[in-house]
Amino acid sequence: MRSKTAKIIVDSLMLVTLVITLVTMRGDMLVHTIFGALFTLLMFIHVIQTLKWTTGVAKKFKKLKFNIRSKFIMNKILITIWLICIITGILAGVHTLTGIDALFAVRRVHGITGAVACAVTVIHVFQHRKRLITLFKSKKRKIQPAQITPRDAS
Repeated sequence: MRSKTAKIIVDSLMLVTLVITLVTMRGDMLVHTIFGALFTLLMFIHVIQTLKWTTGVAKKFKKLKFNIRSKFIMNKILITIWLICIITGILAGVHTLTGIDALFAVRRVHGITGAVACAVTVIHVFQHRKRLITLFKSKKRKIQPAQITPRDAS
């Protein structure tokens, strides 16, 4: 599979799993947990897919334009917030299963970091809007008239 296609599939699945995770946060915790785990897996794949860009920017950080540096910094902030959200989500699940009182506050942190992570994700997607538009834009192709061979004519 071409990397461009794979990136579109992963990004689309991330969107779907994130929406389902958000919709189920006040209801079915099993569905919320399953789709949160799927989102985490897809996020890990997404980070691997962009690793070449990330390492390239890190090596030349001071020499790059502000626009590229701001995207890089936003990516690091986003990864950090999502990691905190994921870790607190796991601990909140442990609280739900075991009832350990010391972990109750973690649920509040999970909710706050989840909301902040979603807001930062919107900014992240907005930063990449031009790339997304070019990915989804279909190139107009000139349709060549069909060539009729003698065999087709009969």
